Formats: sequence, C-alpha cells, structure tokens
Amino acid sequence: MAIICDELKMIYLLAPGTGSSALSKFLIDTFGGKAVPESEVDVFSQDGQFLLRGKHCTYKELLKNNMLNKEQSQYLVVTGVRNPFEYLYAEWYRSRHRTSRNLGNKSSWIYNVKNSERKINDIIDTLTMDFSEWIEKRYKDLYGEKKRAFLHSEYIHQSQAYIRKEEMNQDLEKIIAENCGKQMTIKVPKVNVSRDRDASYWRHYSAEAREIIEYIYQPYLRKFSYYF
Repeated sequence: MAIICDELKMIYLLAPGTGSSALSKFLIDTFGGKAVPESEVDVFSQDGQFLLRGKHCTYKELLKNNMLNKEQSQYLVVTGVRNPFEYLYAEWYRSRHRTSRNLGNKSSWIYNVKNSERKINDIIDTLTMDFSEWIEKRYKDLYGEKKRAFLHSEYIHQSQAYIRKEEMNQDLEKIIAENCGKQMTIKVPKVNVSRDRDASYWRHYSAEAREIIEYIYQPYLRKFSYYF
C-alpha cells in the first residue's frame, strides 16, 4: 500500500524495512492519511496476473491501476531509506527468527506475493547460513559482474523526497515545512521493534561481506551519506 495524505499533499511509499509500518500508522492517525490499496495482500487480476503489491506497492503500480485521482497524481512522492548495512542484518535476522515461522503455512503471505519462490528460498537460506555467508550468496552475481545498485531502487527513483529511518522525525518535519509551509514537532511512535536483535550490526560482517555491500551500494551510500 501507499499512504495518501490529502492534507499534506503527499504520497508515502512504504519501502520495506525503513520504518514504514510506524510512519504509515502515524500519517493515518495524525493527518487522516488513507491506505491505497486498503489491504496488505498483493492484488492480482481474475486471471491471475499480478497488478500491485499490497503493503509495498510502487508509484508506477498506483498509476498503472488508476489508484490516484488527477490532483493526487501531482502530490509530492516520498519514501523511506535506511543504512543498508543495518538494513541487511535486520532483514537476515527477521527472516531467520520471525518470517521463517510461516514456511509451514501455505496460506501465509510469503506464498502469495510477487516472486514468492525466490522469497521462500531466501528465507530458507537465512536458516542454513550465518549472516556473512548469506550476504555472499545473495549478492554473488551482482558483485561478480561488478554492478552498482540502489537499495529499493523502485521506490527511490520514483520519489522526490526521502525520510531516513535514523532521522525520521526531523526529515518528516522538514518535508512538511517545505511542502506545506507548516512548522511542527513530529514524534513517530515506534512499531515492530525487535528487542532481541544485536544493535551492533557491524559485529556480524566479515571483511568480504562488508566489501561486497560497499561496492554494490556505493551510489546509495553516497546519495544518503551512509557509511559502515
């Protein structure tokens, strides 16, 4: 889904793992934002063709499926970003300790999303590999071909403004001030916080895994001033 805020004249795209659950709830509760589509389940046509993602749809998917009116299509498009080094460790940990619980449930969302087979195989890898091994396998082809990339590029390249997970309140305050001329203090309550995960993500990177991520995500790291 995306959150459409008519009051702020803003569309917020929920990039995975960037604090989007907390921020989307805040935008709905505080500014009357509306979730589009309403369900977090991916949407398919009657003949089984994929139309748009439920929780993490992109701006292009919204436009293609006529989910925005003429005025809304002119709104500022915003998405979240996050330090990729931290994001990837959190992704591995969440898949290993939480998402993997759904493997035995064929009705789970992991079996009903776009590219579900790849998602399931990736979850299984988190159970059988330590973090750095998982990184090396996941990025073997990109790194071997010396390719660069943006984390969640389909959200980054369709947006005009960005909210860093690490500076969520300040970035949202700035966007509201610049887009709407409203000065306000923002405090987004945290949602889905993992209490058990080691916050010192750097402890889990081998030298090889760090080199891989630094190389591949160099444009992203530079754009948002992130570092190891």
